[in-house]
Amino acid sequence: MATSGVLGGGGYQGRYLEFAWALVSQDIAGNTSTIYWRVTVVGGSSSYYYHHRDYADAFGEVLVNSTSRTQRYKGDLKNGYKTIQHDINGYADFSAHIIAAVYTSSVNEDVSTSWALPLIPRQAKITNLPASFNDEENPWFDYTNPANWELKAWLEPNPNGPHLCERTFRGTGGRYTWSLTEAERKQLRQACKGNSCTIRIGLYSNGTTWASFHDRTFIIKDPMPTAGTPTWESTNHLDLADKDTVIKGYSSIEVTIPEAIPVKEATIKQYKVIAGDKIVSGTSSGVLKLENINDSIIKVYVEDSRGNTVEKILNISNYKQYTPPVITTLSLERAKGGIGSNVTLSYKGIFWNENFGKLTNSLTVQYYYKERGAGTWIQ
Repeated sequence: MATSGVLGGGGYQGRYLEFAWALVSQDIAGNTSTIYWRVTVVGGSSSYYYHHRDYADAFGEVLVNSTSRTQRYKGDLKNGYKTIQHDINGYADFSAHIIAAVYTSSVNEDVSTSWALPLIPRQAKITNLPASFNDEENPWFDYTNPANWELKAWLEPNPNGPHLCERTFRGTGGRYTWSLTEAERKQLRQACKGNSCTIRIGLYSNGTTWASFHDRTFIIKDPMPTAGTPTWESTNHLDLADKDTVIKGYSSIEVTIPEAIPVKEATIKQYKVIAGDKIVSGTSSGVLKLENINDSIIKVYVEDSRGNTVEKILNISNYKQYTPPVITTLSLERAKGGIGSNVTLSYKGIFWNENFGKLTNSLTVQYYYKERGAGTWIQ
């Protein structure tokens, strides 16, 4: 890219014809460059020479064309200004050609070249925008549009997906801010599968020839589902305890879970109940059953499609730490040093001697025996 240039050389005794130019200005809106140019006789040891041929063309135009023998002094043969139109991409070049026959009728200068002018910006570009925005805000960006194209802006959740919330507008620069409708916010939320996702903010100019875009973060504000308070009750051993009582390892319970309300276009994925090592889950609200409960804390979870989880804790205040009876020692002793007919059975053990709620635990001891060689046990 050049802002000026000179073409010439050869001739006779340093005398030759020269083409020179310089960039004067560029019109960004008009996509043009204006240059000053001149065709000049330069050099030589004598004040004048006879020229038999002087020719110059540039920009596709003939500027000088003399074929007669002429006495030439140093100085401009012709000069002027030229406005050059750039192409749609802001590019322009031009060429020049010089022919001269100095002192002789034979051509002793024949040179040509071309120059590319500085590129004129044509593409609209996004120049500034926030790092993130949430689903309740209106996104914005700053832009430049030197060619004053009609522009199209778009939002693209999960880049390489569909363009949403398209807008067309015109301006040479400034700030553009969306005014999103509720329907458009719904579209964006549905496209964002988590609490945040990547969103591409883009700007087309010259139709869809050029695209300026940046990837940013789209955030779902306040994404947690709303969950009510669950309840529970025991469903077995009700002869021993009330429905608000759990007998460790033996009681079964039913947990009633209210329907949760998802937000921001999410859906409820599952309901889950955990009590110790007992886990049960389902895809709908209502009753979930657990058997043989072995913990005094019930944890109820509601999970939505974005992975957000709400936890509710239920404490079982009437939790009976029941343990089955265990015989720890057992012995038999025959009377009279082992030859008598009476036998004494002795035992020791562990016994949960507490109240279940309706009844106090009691212990019944039974034993069975049989004579040697007999096949039947006697109680």
